[in-house]
Amino acid sequence: MSSSIILAFCMCITHIAIAVATDDLAVTLEEYPGSKQTTMVKPLTNCQQSTYHFPNGDQTRSYLRIKTPVPDLKQFTSCLWMKRYSNNYDPWISYSNGRSNNAMIVETRGDALDLLINSQRISIPFPFPTSTDYHVCIASASSTTGKHYVFVNGELHQLINHAPGIVKGGGVFIIGQEQDAIGGGFSATQSLQGRVSNLAIWDRLLDLSEIVQMYQNRCICPPASILSSEINNVDINGGVSTQMTREC
Repeated sequence: MSSSIILAFCMCITHIAIAVATDDLAVTLEEYPGSKQTTMVKPLTNCQQSTYHFPNGDQTRSYLRIKTPVPDLKQFTSCLWMKRYSNNYDPWISYSNGRSNNAMIVETRGDALDLLINSQRISIPFPFPTSTDYHVCIASASSTTGKHYVFVNGELHQLINHAPGIVKGGGVFIIGQEQDAIGGGFSATQSLQGRVSNLAIWDRLLDLSEIVQMYQNRCICPPASILSSEINNVDINGGVSTQMTREC
């Protein structure tokens, strides 16, 4: 094999390699801009654990409302642990800001995960068997490229292209019901039957290593989230119950 062919082959391999891990947890992922940061990734810290059980679907009473004010989001990463109890429609995240009732929605139905950002919808085929825990992160460069990256169990599963735009703040963040009006407009057919743990949002694209570590160890998370489902940050409504986390 000639030296020129070998060189071309090596350059090709270098180009398509998507992840290179180093001892200092800095990770390069060409397809994911969150890992193009030149700063060192801060060590992950112990998370304040939060787990909520939504036992009953087909109702409009059971939900969590995040009490923390929501800022404008030029970019963000939203992560949570989810466990479905049925294959019905399950709204995990619903954010309405007056401008759009579908400013941010994460939902599962059948064998698909649906993501809406500023009312732009994409359906992602993915089997989420019931009674199984999944770690899901949505990393969004919404205001610049309009690209959204979906991670499932620490792996990049889908890249989504939407029109760029800021997710405006000042709205209402609900877990367990879908808002058809700001703070309400719930429908019994759009209610969660499942379990939510350690939901949090950061106002930046998390590094790939941070996402992977959260999946590998649910007791830790990146510092400085702007919203979370910690018990002191939520209003609990209806039949939602809290559960103790024994792993941490």
